[in-house]
Amino acid sequence: MGTRRVGPGGLGEAAEVLRRGGLVAYPTETLYGLGARVVCGPALRRLWAVKRRPPAQAVSLAVARVGEVGEWARVDGHEEIIRGLLPGPVTVVLPAGPRVPPLLVSQTGGVAIRVPEHPLARRLLEQAGPLTATSANLHGAPAPVRAEEVHVECDLVLDGGPCPLARGSTVVDLAGGRILREGAGLDRVRRVLEEQR
Repeated sequence: MGTRRVGPGGLGEAAEVLRRGGLVAYPTETLYGLGARVVCGPALRRLWAVKRRPPAQAVSLAVARVGEVGEWARVDGHEEIIRGLLPGPVTVVLPAGPRVPPLLVSQTGGVAIRVPEHPLARRLLEQAGPLTATSANLHGAPAPVRAEEVHVECDLVLDGGPCPLARGSTVVDLAGGRILREGAGLDRVRRVLEEQR
């Protein structure tokens, strides 16, 4: 595909594409994510279409700072464990707050949130606002760990080099205190969950 790639110097351009309602593939410490602004309904619907993802399957969102998690989820009683897990290669699942678009809410009423440690991802989130954090691939296809492996349709690929951890994040349901998917950050999640018991 002919999607244009830009290096870290193209960060401002990537943020502008997102602000205009476009889709941008961006690096995290785990995998390349496909970003759409979570407040832009047309961009979210296009993301589902290009990934060929079933509409009932929600995707996670990413924010720049741990303090923003409470803007999108109900964190009551979980503040300490959130600070222990984020930022990093972990996705936390919490009851969705009223601002979360329906496409990002799971069938059980939860929302999955990440705060990446990757500096380029954090800067993009600071400039463009909260973004989707689904992998930049067709639904069910291998997830990309390098910019040149992004083959899903998008407007721009922000090339930050290979993703250092090269595997998906660990997903943890904080309300249930259970791990939903093992991945990067698993040891940290197990340790923090044990400390909370």
